[in-house]
Amino acid sequence: MLLGSYQREIPHLIRSGAHRGGAVVWSMWDGYLDKPSGVRLRRLLGGAGIPLIHHRTSGHARIADLKLLVDAIAPSRLVPIHTEAPTMYESTFGVRTVLEGDGAWWTV
Repeated sequence: MLLGSYQREIPHLIRSGAHRGGAVVWSMWDGYLDKPSGVRLRRLLGGAGIPLIHHRTSGHARIADLKLLVDAIAPSRLVPIHTEAPTMYESTFGVRTVLEGDGAWWTV
C-alpha cells in the first residue's frame, strides 16, 4: 500500500518492478482524472498495465455514521483527523479522545 504523490512514487515503483500484481485505487472525485495531471496519471498507469480502480469517498462523514463506526469498533481512544471540531469528540462519542497535531507521528 502506498499513499503519496503519483508523480514520484508510482514511476519509481514501475521502474523497480514493484507494481506487478498491484492496482491504484482512486478515492477522490473522478473529475480530477480529466484534468491534465489526471490524464498523465491514467497514461502512466495504462502504459504500465496497472489497473485504476475508482472507489469514491467523500471525506466528510455524518456524526450519525461516525457514531455507528465508533460503536462497532469500540476503540479505547479516538484520534480525530480532518475535522473542524476535534474537542467535541469525547463528549459526542463517549470515548477517550487524544488530540494529535497535523503531521505528528504517534504509536498505535
